[in-house]
Amino acid sequence: MEDDWDKSNIVVVGAEKTSLSSRCCCPTLFKKKKEERKGVPLTKILALLPRSYLVHMIIGTIAAVFHGGCFPGFAIAFGKLFDIFVPSPTSTVQTFEEGVATICYVFIALGVWAVLWGYLCQMLWGTVGEAVGGMLRMRVFSSMMIQEVGWFDQQPSGKLGSILSDDISLVRSGLGDKIATYVSFMSQCLIGVIVALIFSWKLALVM
Repeated sequence: MEDDWDKSNIVVVGAEKTSLSSRCCCPTLFKKKKEERKGVPLTKILALLPRSYLVHMIIGTIAAVFHGGCFPGFAIAFGKLFDIFVPSPTSTVQTFEEGVATICYVFIALGVWAVLWGYLCQMLWGTVGEAVGGMLRMRVFSSMMIQEVGWFDQQPSGKLGSILSDDISLVRSGLGDKIATYVSFMSQCLIGVIVALIFSWKLALVM
């Protein structure tokens, strides 16, 4: 009887070890399915705003394009400045001073251009971002208020406040000046390529 009891005990222990090892070696049994989150298009979020903000978006985008075009203008001005310092048979002190003065005025004009258009695009798109943040915060809060009492018991502590403050702030910051900066960089790249092709298309193709 003792041998039979020992054998049965060994079998049971082995079965328990087998079940535990199967649990440890098969992590897929304990993996939770990740919730699939569908992204919302940017145009759908901006379409929720009143139509008055459409003017802010259009003017802000145009201002961002103009702001990006000033940097290729600086490159052209630097090239003209280097040409002035190269002596030529017909150059005199007077022509040199006039050329340098002209380039200085061009630099001042480009600086004012960059400040004005940069401020305008950042201000307008920043206003749009603030409006989106306020609109989403009101919609989320209104949606919370119509839920049943049991729904609040199922939510972790601090999650609702985090959604209203942190998550919506991330959306607002992503829709504000980031769009103006993106459009400005894209226009700078495109206008820079066009300027390079106009001045020296062979070198531009090689670069």
